[in-house]
Amino acid sequence: NEHVIIPVNSDVLEISEGEAGDNIIVKCEDNSTFSFPKGDCKLLPLIHSSAEELAEYILKKTIDQFSEEYLVKERGVTAMEIAVAEAPKQLATCRIELASGNLNKSAELILSGNKRPK
Repeated sequence: NEHVIIPVNSDVLEISEGEAGDNIIVKCEDNSTFSFPKGDCKLLPLIHSSAEELAEYILKKTIDQFSEEYLVKERGVTAMEIAVAEAPKQLATCRIELASGNLNKSAELILSGNKRPK
C-alpha cells in the first residue's frame, strides 16, 4: 500500500485534478508538472510532505480518535509520541503531553523533528 503524499496546503505547489478526474496534477515553482493516478495519491492537509509535518498530522489524527475520558482518565495516558522514519536512523518525532482536565486546552504539542544523521 504505497501512495504519493500530496500536501494540498502547499505554498509552492499548484494541485489540481486532471480533466477526466482520474489524475492529480502537481505543478511546481519551476513550472515542471507531474501527473499521478488519483488512486495512487493521498491528499493530506499539509504544507509540506516532510516527516515532521507528517508526524504531527498522524499524532493529531490519532488523538482525535479517542476521547479525553478514555485517554487520560481510563487509560492514564500522560503523553503520546509518533515517529516517522524517512530512512534508517533518520526520523522525525512529534510528542504531546496530556494533563488531567480538558485535553484540548491542556495539551502541549512538541514537534522535535529529531533528524538523526545516517
